[in-house]
Amino acid sequence: MLNLLQTQLSFFGAIDEAVRYAKQGNGENPDAVLRTVETLLPGTTGFGQAGWYRELEDFANRPSVRVFRSPVRFPTVSESLGYLQASTAEERMGRSIEWPGRDTGLAPAQLPERVADAYDPAHDPVLARSAYAAMVLAKIDNLGGTPPEIREIENLSAQIMTASVNFWRETPDRFDADSPLSDQTVQILLDQAERVDSRRSWHTLAAQVVDPKFADQSLPCFATLEDDNGQYCSTLYTDATDDDLSVNDIERIIDPRNWSLCCKFFCSVVAQQPPYAKRGWSRILEKIGPECDEWCLKTALLFYYGRDDNGGIFVNYDLDPNRQDDSGIVEVDNGYIWITPRQGSDPSEKGVRIRSSKQERVQGLSPTATAALGSLLGWGDAAHELLAGTARKLLAGKIPGTNLKPFQTTPPAGFEAQMDSGVASPPPAGAHATLPPNFGDTVDDVRTLVNDLINRTRDVTADAVSRWLDGMTRDDVKAITSTVGTQLQEFALKVYQTAENNVKPQVIPNDKDGANG
Repeated sequence: MLNLLQTQLSFFGAIDEAVRYAKQGNGENPDAVLRTVETLLPGTTGFGQAGWYRELEDFANRPSVRVFRSPVRFPTVSESLGYLQASTAEERMGRSIEWPGRDTGLAPAQLPERVADAYDPAHDPVLARSAYAAMVLAKIDNLGGTPPEIREIENLSAQIMTASVNFWRETPDRFDADSPLSDQTVQILLDQAERVDSRRSWHTLAAQVVDPKFADQSLPCFATLEDDNGQYCSTLYTDATDDDLSVNDIERIIDPRNWSLCCKFFCSVVAQQPPYAKRGWSRILEKIGPECDEWCLKTALLFYYGRDDNGGIFVNYDLDPNRQDDSGIVEVDNGYIWITPRQGSDPSEKGVRIRSSKQERVQGLSPTATAALGSLLGWGDAAHELLAGTARKLLAGKIPGTNLKPFQTTPPAGFEAQMDSGVASPPPAGAHATLPPNFGDTVDDVRTLVNDLINRTRDVTADAVSRWLDGMTRDDVKAITSTVGTQLQEFALKVYQTAENNVKPQVIPNDKDGANG
């Protein structure tokens, strides 16, 4: 699957590989590399966090996710760079067809960027995030932390940066793959990268050198870990504004059945049959992925559509208890999208605020990998680009309004006649937080580890006393010190591994032998 979403994911995957390289003690300044990446991509370098990219590739090959029996292979950084630099739909389609990782029995999907006149790279957040990855890779390289296989690509950071910036700002004539540093904007961004010491400082730099919208879109989020009714989940929050659109503009496209029209991540979002649950929530099957003909995740969801008292509209969603036709591996999926006027309460006035949240928990996928799936591949774009970007295209006549599903508040009139009567709707929001169901197990695990350390320390102390009585030598001291150090290190690793295992959702064996579909 060689496409724009997967391309920028591979650039962040290169950062993850550099983290793995540093955690093994490689490179000139491994500790500095880890500190830098953790500052710029929080939550990606610790235990249970590093290695998320390889974990995501393994996830794509799960039988319930992979569409065909042929293994899914993520593109290399070099392959992704070539796709990013392709300037026409024909060249992108050609690279996808010729890519050796493609299933030969499968034609590349007609994604927007591969169809002439269907894709406008201007202000695509995928390109802005790729530029951010380029900046982080430049800092890693300055610290001498680039892994050998990535180091072989000449001027990698500059090549990513110049393609991303120039395609994003509609100046493709300034893009020169053979001389990536010839562009003054790219030069400034990379020269100043050394001084970037936080996400905020990058945002300030990018806003000044490119523009504020580019700066806003460039910052990826790897989410926070939160408890949802006893289950640890990856949680994404977004908050964006737009001065040129109104609530009424976005209302025309906020129904999720419209999302596949412009967002590459949403392959299809369709109504289930019967279309309603109790209390009138809409039953929707969401199919997402960077290229759904190769691997995808299908989730049965319930949606509630409403209006607030201040001219705003909102969409709440949760898992459908009746998991009709879905992949069966998502354990938590809930959130909201809330559109309000920036000032006053008139939904027709220009100026909107778009807020969203999403909690996600997937069997066998760590919170960091889950966040990467959401933030880098598409859920993170829903708050702004999916809604505001689609609304702009609708107003510009690039999307025929006759194809759109209208916004209809819940419950719709007469929904009882088309209701899945055997299934309850989601519980009301605001339920009290509870301890994780494995809380007792967590305490027992830690108690066992502490007792084990006490026993080991007692044994080592007894050995030291025996040696002392027999006449302790310098070699005896070295041996005892080494034993204590090794056991403390093993203990620390066990504690972190126990914590990781208690947070990471376990894989439940699937009876299906074949691939999804």
